[in-house]
Amino acid sequence: MFLKNDILRNIRSVGTMKKHHWVLQLALLLCILLMSGCTEKTNTFAGKFIGTWKTAGSPSDNETWTFYQNGTVKNRQFQVLDNIPINSTAWFDYNVNTTDLCLSSIETSPEAPSNYSECFSYKFSETMDRVTLSFEGTEFMILEKVP
Repeated sequence: MFLKNDILRNIRSVGTMKKHHWVLQLALLLCILLMSGCTEKTNTFAGKFIGTWKTAGSPSDNETWTFYQNGTVKNRQFQVLDNIPINSTAWFDYNVNTTDLCLSSIETSPEAPSNYSECFSYKFSETMDRVTLSFEGTEFMILEKVP
C-alpha cells in the first residue's frame, strides 16, 4: 500500500513538474519573441516627421512635403511663373538621426534633381507642429504640420 501511494505521489509530482516546465518554456519563448522585436531598426527620430508638412512664409509657392514610414518623401510644388501655373512632384529617400534630416533623390523620379543628396539640421517647436531646417547654420526652410 505504501509503495502504491509513493508511486502515485511521484507520478503526480512528475506531471506537475511537466506542467511547470511547459509554462516556463512558453514564458521563455514569449520573452525571446518580445526581445527580438526590440532589436528591429526603428528610428524614433523619423517618426516625428511622418505626415504632410507645408512650407511656411512662402506666399507665392504652395509646397508640401509628405514623409512616409518606408523612408521616402514626396515633395509637391505649385508655382505661378509669368502667369503660368507649374505643378511638380519629386520623390526622395530620407534618413533622420538626432540632429540631421538627410535627403537623396530617387533616380526613378523624373522631376527630382539628379544625384541630389543633402543633410539639414532640424529643430522642432515645443508643440511639434513646426520644424526649422537649416543648412550650414543658416535657416533654410520652415515646415508646418498639415492637420
